[in-house]
Amino acid sequence: MGKIAFLFFLFSTNLFADISGIILDKKTDKPLVSVNIRIMGTSIGTTTDKEGNFNILLKKKQRYTLFISMMGYKKEEIEVTNPANNIVIHLQSEVLKTPGVTVFGKRIKEETEKNPLSTEELLRIPLIKPDPILAIQTLPGVTSPSDYFGWIFVRGGGGEENLYIWDGMELPTLYRLFGIGSIVSPFIINKFELYPGGFSCKYGNKLSSVVSIHSKDFTGKTKFIFWSDPTEFSGLYESNLSKDIAFYLTSRRSFIDIYLTKLGVSEDVLLPYWGDFEERLTYKYENGKVSLQMLRGKDGASINFPFESDTSGEDTISLEWENINELYSFIWLNSSEMFGTQRLVLSQTKSKNRFVTENLMDDYQLEDNKEKNISFSIEKQIVSHSFIECGINWKAKSESTEVKLSTRDTYLNFPAHYIITGDTSGYIAGGYLENTSIFLKIIKLRTGVRIDKLSITDEKVTSPRILISYMPVEGYENYLFWGHYYQFPKFCFLKDKNLDATSAHHYIFGAKWDLTDKWFLKFDTYYKEYEKLVVLDPIVGFENTGYGYAYGFDLILRKHLIKNSFGWFSYSYTVSRRKTMDYPFLAPYTSDNRHTFNFVYSLQLPYRMQFGVRYKFNLGRPMSPFYGRQWNKKTNKWEIYWGKFHSVRYPHYSRLDIKIDKRINLGGCDLNLYLTILNLLNRKNVQDYFIYNENKNYRAIYMLPIVPVVGIEGRF
Repeated sequence: MGKIAFLFFLFSTNLFADISGIILDKKTDKPLVSVNIRIMGTSIGTTTDKEGNFNILLKKKQRYTLFISMMGYKKEEIEVTNPANNIVIHLQSEVLKTPGVTVFGKRIKEETEKNPLSTEELLRIPLIKPDPILAIQTLPGVTSPSDYFGWIFVRGGGGEENLYIWDGMELPTLYRLFGIGSIVSPFIINKFELYPGGFSCKYGNKLSSVVSIHSKDFTGKTKFIFWSDPTEFSGLYESNLSKDIAFYLTSRRSFIDIYLTKLGVSEDVLLPYWGDFEERLTYKYENGKVSLQMLRGKDGASINFPFESDTSGEDTISLEWENINELYSFIWLNSSEMFGTQRLVLSQTKSKNRFVTENLMDDYQLEDNKEKNISFSIEKQIVSHSFIECGINWKAKSESTEVKLSTRDTYLNFPAHYIITGDTSGYIAGGYLENTSIFLKIIKLRTGVRIDKLSITDEKVTSPRILISYMPVEGYENYLFWGHYYQFPKFCFLKDKNLDATSAHHYIFGAKWDLTDKWFLKFDTYYKEYEKLVVLDPIVGFENTGYGYAYGFDLILRKHLIKNSFGWFSYSYTVSRRKTMDYPFLAPYTSDNRHTFNFVYSLQLPYRMQFGVRYKFNLGRPMSPFYGRQWNKKTNKWEIYWGKFHSVRYPHYSRLDIKIDKRINLGGCDLNLYLTILNLLNRKNVQDYFIYNENKNYRAIYMLPIVPVVGIEGRF
């Protein structure tokens, strides 16, 4: 039975033919996004993607009439005979008028504060693998503590202050195995966006930034895509069950642990592994679609290596890490003339984390978390110059936590000698209302408010936000933003004591210039003030007595992906200071990197080749000096003697990567062969230091050395 079903999936598209093409603006010849195409007399339809392309799968081979519409353009009716491919349709723009008002098109909903990246741009950036969590680190205002870690610090914020959204679903985390990659396959991504600050009221319970990932609108055409390099194999299979029901399956598995074990190289070596499986089923109808999704992933690492102890001679250090994630979701998206766009998301996530060390610090971290989320939103353009959006959300969460950390965790902001155990559960409920309007054709005003409640403490938080933009001419915009943001404490902190939500106020002033149709320049300056940060008092326990601030600016000169090239140059200046869990006074925070440069460029070459280059530099992050360690005979453990908290810095970080692609066609399969060289100059970037005796002697632990990566991508 299983073989019959597989053959049906594989050959089902032979029963259908399709009508496909591209829709362009008649004046500018640019692709039009989200144009509605409907087969007249039926409920069959679709919309154009980010490149203006569309595809409609039809069973009968006959003549059809396409009804094409988009706000701000004249409607068109075009007759075609199925099958018909590569149709080019031009739409004529028009000014639509209602009594006293004018339609302003995309200027109403355009969000200046976001930094978007498309899938094609993602695949061209030189990275160890095409992954959104790694590509985000090339954008202005973003730093990471390591080549190996997926934690990101945005504009002086913390690693746990970022919100990850996938098609409207909130994800507890986006990365796996410390951040060597994300849980989202690049094959299913249409685009992803970073909101580094000043984000909308529809996003809550985070202080710093939002990463929003949007999946592709799958056509249901049968296809198979694979990608492989020495670290992993990844594949996607897409097909349809009928003209209205499409599905895809994706799977990934790493090779490193298998290869090293087969070669007998398993001692004294970190053996990481990861794998995941995802499936999604989508039903489309005339005005919307319904999707069901399931994702399950697992990753981990282990290492055992001997070392020479000053007191006990030969000894062994052990480290084990394991993380299991599950995601189940239901998404309903619908459009109607009366209510605009409605979105309903039901999701459930489960995660289990285990991290244990022996004979190093004897630390451990065991977590078992479950979340259930419900959200509903409506977007409606009430008049041609005004747009309103509102929504409600409810999240039930349970945490089972057991953590012991003997030294500082500067990334997650846990204190030294931190121990906590227990089970905690509760819910967060809230909603938002936001309006965006254009006045006098040159002023855009976005106002909104968000209200949320945490059941454990019965605390209610109100977050107003306001954005004013001045657009005197086409292609130029000045904007001023103020907003209140908040983040409820980890549930495990609330087991024995009520704590208030941490809050932050964002002040942003910026400008954006479209220099040409290919280039734009953007400048943001910001100030963030933090209040009620959670700190650990050695006597009374957790308290909301922490505070801090961050300020700086981001500058980016970027070229859009048009024809044969794209890229950007960016510079960020960041100052971040906080009173944290380990230090009672204001001190440089972990994300105080001061100066960060990014250069990314990709060029299409002759003979179906591409060349990409990426360079990053930042000032070393703050660190605390140490003066050695001593064995404590009473506790039978090492004691490290630290200097003043974050009073010095690690050496600066510098890395140059390049990538060369070559596309070939082999028997109907489009293959892309590529060579990526990471850290081309073999710069020794310091990850951390390890103290190995009672004196001040220490050993540097380095990040990635020069690493060549050869891979292949295939599309059938």
